[in-house]
Amino acid sequence: NSSVVIKNINVSGSSSDDGINIKNSVVEISNSNFFDNSADQIDLDFCTGKVFDNFFSVQEKEVLDPVITTDGLDISGGKVRIVGNTFRNFSDKAISVGENSVIFLDKNNISKSNIGVAVKDGSVAFVGFNYFDENENNVSLYIKKKFYRKPKVYYSDVNNEDPYMHYKNLMSNFNIYKTVPYE
Repeated sequence: NSSVVIKNINVSGSSSDDGINIKNSVVEISNSNFFDNSADQIDLDFCTGKVFDNFFSVQEKEVLDPVITTDGLDISGGKVRIVGNTFRNFSDKAISVGENSVIFLDKNNISKSNIGVAVKDGSVAFVGFNYFDENENNVSLYIKKKFYRKPKVYYSDVNNEDPYMHYKNLMSNFNIYKTVPYE
């Protein structure tokens, strides 16, 4: 287990699977740019920490290689706060949350992607106030690997005095797109 702090860097043009892949670590990633990497801009496997005030992007979806799908931030088995970031132009998912991850998502700008936030495979997302624009699907919940339980998404109840402490189940109040039926 390591502590990883990334600040004020640019990561671009990687032709491997990820711009950055970090495993089993405590991370703090801030004020950086991740763009035009081959698949995932950042892949965090079994990490805890914060990702804030970053920019994630790829070229316009239409000009990318149709065989390669792109994600902005891919989290598996982690607990991560994602705050104040910009995600743009991803052919697959701007933010992918899987394998029993728990995330808190607030004050992010997520646009022009196929899926804004995918929550899958037993993961839980607490969604505060985020801006979604021109995504095919803003939020998607599904089970990819059948041995996981259903994912859950909760959103901040804006009518409460402290909206960050009170969440409601998102299932009935948001545009949910299920790509794999629940069993």
